[in-house]
Amino acid sequence: MLNAYIISVNTDKIEESSDNHSHNSEKYRRRRDYIKKEIIPKIDFCQFEIFDAITPDLFKIEGNSILYKDIVFKRGIDWNSKSYPHIYLNSITLTSYFLYKKCIEINKPIFILQDDFLIKDDSINNIKDSINDFLNIKNPSILYLQSECPWMNGLPIRDYPEGTLLKVSNNLSLIDSNWYDLAGNVGYVINVEGSKIMINIIEQLGLSNDDQLTTIAMKNKLLEVYTCNNYKKMILLNRDLQ
Repeated sequence: MLNAYIISVNTDKIEESSDNHSHNSEKYRRRRDYIKKEIIPKIDFCQFEIFDAITPDLFKIEGNSILYKDIVFKRGIDWNSKSYPHIYLNSITLTSYFLYKKCIEINKPIFILQDDFLIKDDSINNIKDSINDFLNIKNPSILYLQSECPWMNGLPIRDYPEGTLLKVSNNLSLIDSNWYDLAGNVGYVINVEGSKIMINIIEQLGLSNDDQLTTIAMKNKLLEVYTCNNYKKMILLNRDLQ
């Protein structure tokens, strides 16, 4: 059974904040409860486990470095702003880094999800079939399963132009490396070789925007990026948890 790690803020010891964007807010407490009560007991095609998010209060920024425990990371640059990304983006990439380490440690692909995802019942079989196809891929690879854009009010995350998708199986398409919009990390599967590539890129380029680092890996032909053939009917954002 595939190991699935749901990134969730540990709310056991925090005090509530009125700032909805703060990791101390009630929003993250509701998400944690949702995962425990609605996801882990009810979805049985993966072995779900909560992975505590590395929130900004757990690391320090000193100049062009980020210190987490006894590890020093380089601060990456966001290619849109040409400056250091928001500390929240640093925390996402840092959390991803340690999940990639986990993938290598257990030596098998893992399913990574944010704590605000939603899988509709009529999508489950398609997701299962797509993941099963992906598990046979040996090259460094990621399977994107998100179908909704976090910042565009429920619009599809992407509409691939003609020629940017190459069908490789009954369930999977390979995204052409000239395509650049890979935004969205609500749900994806990464294999061991892909995790090694992403760790190397993070260590070289620093803790930048997670999606941008994946795009860099793809455009440099270090990483293959796949989507489901029926990519518009995959993992959505749970609007009740926003």
